[in-house]
Amino acid sequence: TDYSVTIIENTDLVREQYFSRTCSFCFTPCNPPNRCGGFSTWSPHDGLVRKNKAQFRTKMCTGQLLGIVNTHAYVTTKLIEMNANLMAMFRNPLTRLMSAYNHARHAFGLKDRKLMITATAQWSLKEWVTWPGIQGCQTKMILGYNCATNVKLNLGHLEKAKYRIDNHFAFVGLVEAWNASVCLFHRMFGSRMHDNEVMNLRPADTARYSGRFRIATHLDLLNLTELDDPIDFQLYKYVRAKFIALLEEYGLNVPDTLQNSLTEYN
Repeated sequence: TDYSVTIIENTDLVREQYFSRTCSFCFTPCNPPNRCGGFSTWSPHDGLVRKNKAQFRTKMCTGQLLGIVNTHAYVTTKLIEMNANLMAMFRNPLTRLMSAYNHARHAFGLKDRKLMITATAQWSLKEWVTWPGIQGCQTKMILGYNCATNVKLNLGHLEKAKYRIDNHFAFVGLVEAWNASVCLFHRMFGSRMHDNEVMNLRPADTARYSGRFRIATHLDLLNLTELDDPIDFQLYKYVRAKFIALLEEYGLNVPDTLQNSLTEYN
């Protein structure tokens, strides 16, 4: 949609370069290619669609224009105090751990990440999740920490995270039920679905890292249990139940995949 936008953080840079921009600006190919100005083209966040990534501005361009919280951003005290309407897509912690493991041991916000990468390059997935800071990513981000901040989570943290979700989140969806989540969002807030909303813009690319790192397989995933990320696992169960209740409330079918236990993978 091409519409004028309101900037939450109206900085000098924004006023100078982007205040008059509209969302169509983000979908206009760069001319010349590879020379998009004004927004980061840092990989892997460059491009609206991976195969055309050299031609377009970052896929977060519209979010930056609108002032929407960007990826890797945790829930800040400021957002809570201003009673912002938040939304998030949650993921089964065990599949999230395997994804991070296979993506060059991804651990945003971890101190001494280079040390971790060197030490764990050939560790198994089961071993890697024991590295300080790796567990509890989603809970920590709800509470105002980076994903891999080394915080020892307890039940008090879990209850605070649940409270924030219940009182400050206008919408929660599930990565494992992506299409249903998009459908629910539009059922709750209006407008029609777009094809781009259900495209996989970040397909896994394990071959990219297989020369440097051990890569986990489905068997490694099956070796993980709730105890490998206990607080995040409990939070995900809570969000999943909330999501299923919302689907039923708004008259949408619950996907068959959500009928499985949390340690059953298709």
